[in-house]
Amino acid sequence: SLPCVILDNPLDVLGILSYCKNGQPSWAALTLCGLLPVVMKDPLQTRTITSAWEATEQRYATPTFLESQLHEGGHEAPFGGVIALLALLLAMPATVPLSSLLLRMASAGSSFVLAMPGAARAEALLEKSRKDPSVLLTYPRFELAKKAVPTSAKYGPAARALGCASLIAWFLSIEGSQVMSGLPMAALVLATAGLAHDKKVS
Repeated sequence: SLPCVILDNPLDVLGILSYCKNGQPSWAALTLCGLLPVVMKDPLQTRTITSAWEATEQRYATPTFLESQLHEGGHEAPFGGVIALLALLLAMPATVPLSSLLLRMASAGSSFVLAMPGAARAEALLEKSRKDPSVLLTYPRFELAKKAVPTSAKYGPAARALGCASLIAWFLSIEGSQVMSGLPMAALVLATAGLAHDKKVS
């Protein structure tokens, strides 16, 4: 979705600042790891904004916009969403400002509900366009192709990452410890985010 592609990066940047402000450098560092590949490819978001404008003028997604959606929703969103959810579920409400809790909810929601499903659908549409370029030539063909993407393929990666992140948070809570060393936590986040790419959308 257009708003998600434009707002996802600012939400992650705000999240990093929030983690630093609340004395949670590990969460900030892991979020930055997920953000770096996107920032390095499109430092000032000019490519994303330009492709979003072109898609708006055309009234449906262009190949460039779909590629931006796939890159951001497939790389940045799993990291940002998993970390935001873990930070939210493991937070002590009395010690974290309401604004920070709302920001984490917004970041996790944006990743799991919009960015990751959008990336899965973008991948499917790009794959279809390679086999049949006419898919992206007209609005009716594009809409038919978009509706043909199975719900399981669209929401599967997000559901797997969401489920694993929730299980990790539950395990940490019953263990009675919310503090882990940097390496184990990084491994958990990498493994959970990587689940989003285990199965390619066909």
